[in-house]
Amino acid sequence: MNVYHSFSEFSNHKESVTTIGMFDGVHIGHQKVIQYCVEIAKNIGHQVVVISFSNHPYSYFSQPSTNEFKLISTVEEKIDILKELGVDVLFIIPFDEYIANIPAKRFVEEILLNCLNTKSFVLGYDNKFGFNREGSIEFVNTSYSNSIHTFEIEAESFNNEIVSSTKVKTYLQEGNISTVNSMLGRLYSLSGNVIQGNQIGRQLNFPTANLAVHSTDKFLPGLGVYLTEVMIKGTKMFGLTNIGIRPTLLSNENIIHIETFIFDFNENIYNEKLELKFLKKCRNEAKFSSLDDLKSQIAQDVKWAKKELAKIHITS
Repeated sequence: MNVYHSFSEFSNHKESVTTIGMFDGVHIGHQKVIQYCVEIAKNIGHQVVVISFSNHPYSYFSQPSTNEFKLISTVEEKIDILKELGVDVLFIIPFDEYIANIPAKRFVEEILLNCLNTKSFVLGYDNKFGFNREGSIEFVNTSYSNSIHTFEIEAESFNNEIVSSTKVKTYLQEGNISTVNSMLGRLYSLSGNVIQGNQIGRQLNFPTANLAVHSTDKFLPGLGVYLTEVMIKGTKMFGLTNIGIRPTLLSNENIIHIETFIFDFNENIYNEKLELKFLKKCRNEAKFSSLDDLKSQIAQDVKWAKKELAKIHITS
């Protein structure tokens, strides 16, 4: 897959099946759109072109509040997922003044037709493009039916609910990891480098790997303790991950920490890349009256986690 960050970089004039969207999280609804593009392209020998954005479109129009426009998938994660789905050409461009204000007519003629040589255009059921979202499947059909075949993809549902990036974020905030993973079609994950903490976990006999998340734009699950799959140095392990402000230790701090106690593991992994895949929520973050009470609760959490892992292994 070739990745471009502007249309001016592109000079491949092979006939294309094209789609456009933020595709945040690349959930099962997004996957349905991409997979349809891939199917069409294989049948007629064209390339699959996806146009996506490096920032949330809404962030262009208003100043984001904390967490409001953070993304389920980072740019790097989105690139990896779309490559796996079979995309040939990916544009990751900023949603800026040019994109926000380009008329739909100009977008079709300059980008879809002249730049990308689009013969088939695929959009999700609620997707629009161009200034004031005036571009649609109907718009293309009305003016360009002789040049472009269009396909509109119906919504994808889970548990009788339409899947959307907004819904995924809502369930992430609630800690409903099972629904999140079902809507994503994979385990929600985050990654970063292990940094040195204040060693409190070690004092409690539960040493933790403290994660510095690679992207400040990453949307995190709600505060709490989670059972996670841990990938380190190419090896899969399991652990308990706490996402929180550590109220027992630092009651006046408002910085979110991500700390993982990796089961049956005691190596120095500072500066190593760690990937966490979320399996299930254990409990909400809580403030304890003493470190001894915290230590006792962590021991109970570990016991719960190992029982959950036994269930997973039995049913897998």
